[in-house]
Amino acid sequence: MPSIFTFNKPSRHVFALGLCFALGAAPAHAQTVTPPVPLDPPTAPWPGPPEDQDIIIPLILTVRADGSVSAAELPAPRDPTYDAAARTQALTWHFTPALRNGAPIASRIRSEVRFIAPAP
Repeated sequence: MPSIFTFNKPSRHVFALGLCFALGAAPAHAQTVTPPVPLDPPTAPWPGPPEDQDIIIPLILTVRADGSVSAAELPAPRDPTYDAAARTQALTWHFTPALRNGAPIASRIRSEVRFIAPAP
């Protein structure tokens, strides 16, 4: 049984393998990416009936290159009242935008809105 590593004559596979090594040897250009930094606190006014504990709503935010939030998605909806209030609050936030090599860029990040339970 012939070995799979025995090359009696050049083949397309050897050429493809050599091409992969040649292309992989090209130097990579490093890019410096800095995530956006929130300028607003991640809290919001209590929107629903009183509860005895804080409520945290996770979000995925799209932050524009100017630092404003253009979209707020709910990866796991919880309650329509709190979800809507979390989206509304997050759309008002501002960030220092993400940077790529020092230039502002749009980005998507995970964040959360914390509803602090009112005192009884």
